[in-house]
Amino acid sequence: MNKALPFVVLLALATTLPAQQARESELVSAGLTGAPVGISISSENADLSAMLYADAGDASLWLRLSDGRGIDWSSPIRMDDDITGAPKATFRHSLKVDDNRIYLAWRDKRNGSFDDVYFTSSDDSGTTWLPSNIRIDDGYAMGAKDVKDFRIGSGGKDVVVICSTSNGDEGLFVTWSNNEGKVWNAALPVTSHNGIADVDNIDLACENDIAYIVWRDNSLNGIDDTIWMSIFDFSTGVFIAQDLNVSPNLILAGGDADDGVAVAVDQNYLAVMYHADKLGGTSEQLRVNLSSDLGLSWSGDTQVGEYDNALLNHDADNGVILVEDARVAVAWEDNRTGQDAVYCAIAEFATATFTADHLCSDTTLVAGNPHLAGELKNEALAVVWSQFPGETYSSCYYMNDRWSSTFSVSDNVADVDDAEVAWNDVYNNFLSLWVADDSGINQLYVGGYRAQQIDPGAPVAGSAAAFTLSGFLAGDAFQVVAAASPGSFLLTDGRNLGLRADSYLLITKDLPQFRGGIAVDGTGSTAPLPIPQGLSGTSFYLVAVGLAPGGVITDLTDVTFMSIQ
Repeated sequence: MNKALPFVVLLALATTLPAQQARESELVSAGLTGAPVGISISSENADLSAMLYADAGDASLWLRLSDGRGIDWSSPIRMDDDITGAPKATFRHSLKVDDNRIYLAWRDKRNGSFDDVYFTSSDDSGTTWLPSNIRIDDGYAMGAKDVKDFRIGSGGKDVVVICSTSNGDEGLFVTWSNNEGKVWNAALPVTSHNGIADVDNIDLACENDIAYIVWRDNSLNGIDDTIWMSIFDFSTGVFIAQDLNVSPNLILAGGDADDGVAVAVDQNYLAVMYHADKLGGTSEQLRVNLSSDLGLSWSGDTQVGEYDNALLNHDADNGVILVEDARVAVAWEDNRTGQDAVYCAIAEFATATFTADHLCSDTTLVAGNPHLAGELKNEALAVVWSQFPGETYSSCYYMNDRWSSTFSVSDNVADVDDAEVAWNDVYNNFLSLWVADDSGINQLYVGGYRAQQIDPGAPVAGSAAAFTLSGFLAGDAFQVVAAASPGSFLLTDGRNLGLRADSYLLITKDLPQFRGGIAVDGTGSTAPLPIPQGLSGTSFYLVAVGLAPGGVITDLTDVTFMSIQ
């Protein structure tokens, strides 16, 4: 008898819903002379992931690559060509993966005491890079002004960088390239406020080669800050609009924009977020302004969140925003419970009305520094944050119009710092990067999770059980496949299943016993199946595959190990 056949009548798993489980973390910073700092991770819209970090010991910059799964990472590749050892700084916004292109920028003091911005890129998934680092024009001569902040955005071959400068007159400038960063244009002033106002927080979002640039400055009265936007076509180098006031209600209320401004865009939908004070209390609130026509008209900036900063002095901090699929998600931390906790609210652009706040974090611990990644239609939106004390990196996700429970992404025994997250929409995969000092010194770890889960439970030979799944798209079907070992079997759409194409896989991929449907809450289960006694001590590797109507493959789980007792 074929040894695969008993497996057909066996498989079996726990009858309870699976607990969310993140991947085991991997140490990725071995060999540095100092601690990893300035970490960044990006994946997005290709079967490609990249991480960037700086070595605090010798000021070198390093990049590692993986596919969209983020499971196996390349050896480190040095990105800077500076031989002086000058100080450098990378940030979460330093790295951008765009299809098979990788763009990165950083602050660099190789030209003297002031920071310049330097750049490099690859147009072949990191195989080759520009022959030398390129200094980005910040509107002034090399080393003449200190670059306070910058952002990088792209649209295929077109790439754009904005820089805010200081040292006397402050300004905000934009430059762009139409050939993947090989040649750059001279910088243009983003605003007419350059030199007459204190330009502070900046941000950038891009859609179809249009850059939406936001910042705060005190140009109206020299004291209180407001939020401004300029819109720049970096395919042609022409401004569509400049100096649009996107915080008019704040001005009418006598408020003052404070630290933290962000912009997000998807298709025709544009959102601006900022923090504000002087609105009745001594604490800050979070405000959002929405546009469904790329800035032609706006909902009007208003508070987001159900805290009370005017009467009870609830303080909202560290807001983040994401726009996808005609929806906007906002996450933040506030102290309405007496200590900081992380919340998230979601709105349809059609109504501009936010849901009730969802409490993401555990209120028995202090929580903060939230980030958002993912999508808001047919996939998952992740909120991630840090919890204190005994710092851990935690997450929950939103899918099928439901929130998951909270779970830990990090598996370290020591404090976790500087957590970052990226979304890969090929594998519908969340990639996480963080620093922890398990060994007594800070080191860099990578991990993550998919919303889609299969729970092997603890199956016992001679009993019966069933596969249980969660995190799949409501209305899909699923097929569970198995192999004796991991591998690199490619699906028809090019994705790596993560299993070896052995006899078990060839049999299980079509077994009706390993098939089922997904309920409205994203869960599913097979019927219970008996496990033959002869399979005691046998191990398998499993993947659950989501199937849309018509059999189109949608979501995949990570490879999951199962041992039969």
